Amino acid sequence: VLARVQEAYEYLPDNALMIRSLGIIAIALCQQMMGNRQQAVAVIKEALSDPTWPPNLRARLHFSLAIVLYIDADLPGSMTAAVECLRTIRNLSFVHTRIFADYILGAAQYLQNQTEAAKSSLLKVVDDRQAANPSYVAYAGFILAYIYLQHGNEAAADRLLDQIGAYCRDDNKTVLSISQAFEAEFALRRGDTQKAWHIAQHADFDVREPMWFLYIPQLTPIKCLLDRGTHDNLQEAHNRLIQLEERMRRINRESVRIEILALLALVCHKQRDETAALQNLQTALDLA
Repeated sequence: VLARVQEAYEYLPDNALMIRSLGIIAIALCQQMMGNRQQAVAVIKEALSDPTWPPNLRARLHFSLAIVLYIDADLPGSMTAAVECLRTIRNLSFVHTRIFADYILGAAQYLQNQTEAAKSSLLKVVDDRQAANPSYVAYAGFILAYIYLQHGNEAAADRLLDQIGAYCRDDNKTVLSISQAFEAEFALRRGDTQKAWHIAQHADFDVREPMWFLYIPQLTPIKCLLDRGTHDNLQEAHNRLIQLEERMRRINRESVRIEILALLALVCHKQRDETAALQNLQTALDLA
């Protein structure tokens, strides 16, 4: 794929800036998926060294750099790129690009336990939902629900998730499926395991492969199995995690692997395999 993208890029005229920017982004993402992080970052930074890019495309390049670094589990680098994206368009009305950057910034802030900053960033996404990409609205809402639950405000979380659900019903079937899957995840987080298990029997957790969004639907049914904790449940959870980790390793989705490996450590611990549990946890820490 990378060779074909690079070949096609060479045929683009110099003034085809929009398409050239998409080509640069595609090349960078391909490099990252191959494990070539330095090359991925270099491709985008080399493009950004050209001062002739218009602000909207320059901002998109910064956002794409934020994605590459987020996927590669470099949260500080991702935040820096997202902030630069927002700085580039601070006086301009590029709503979609601003929302992209606010989401990735908020997700990185949340993962670094900067909950107030994350809340501020993510509320900008949710508040602009009529002009935003539905996926970003939903995933921003999910993280906000985590924050509200963490602060003991379950009512605010429920109100927000109801709003997201209503918004998705009118707009996007894929995001609606992901939102329904998240209902099981959120039920687990608030301790309603019976409700989580019931939803898990009907939800579609594989409607989309893990991308650069914080919530990973494929892990929710595995968490339900872990919660049940029977010998067969734990073995099934273990098998699913091994398969998913292998898939994510092949495409270098490091941010997702960290969560998979941490969950695998918990499964191994419940299976009384402390050596494997510590090995998986150490690998997750090394990646992080």
